[in-house]
Amino acid sequence: NRLENLHFSIAFVGALAINLDYGFLHNSAMTVALLEKVVERTDKVVALIDHTKITNSFSNYILPLSTVDVIVSDSKFPKDAADKLRAKGIEVFK
Repeated sequence: NRLENLHFSIAFVGALAINLDYGFLHNSAMTVALLEKVVERTDKVVALIDHTKITNSFSNYILPLSTVDVIVSDSKFPKDAADKLRAKGIEVFK
């Protein structure tokens, strides 16, 4: 409940993996619930995701792509993946 009274200008988040169709995969419902509360109280959300995190896997614990404004990655992040994310309105920096 402490998050209820907080506001963040920017939040940097990570994930175990990213599915380009569904979102950011995590290993627990508690992590996703916490991140959802943070995202609700943040002006800009930046995900830090390197190219090795791209997957076709699915998890029950997903933070949707729509919750993130920007993805910062490494130079090996595939152009087609970056283009797909940009088409969904997410800025991608690599």
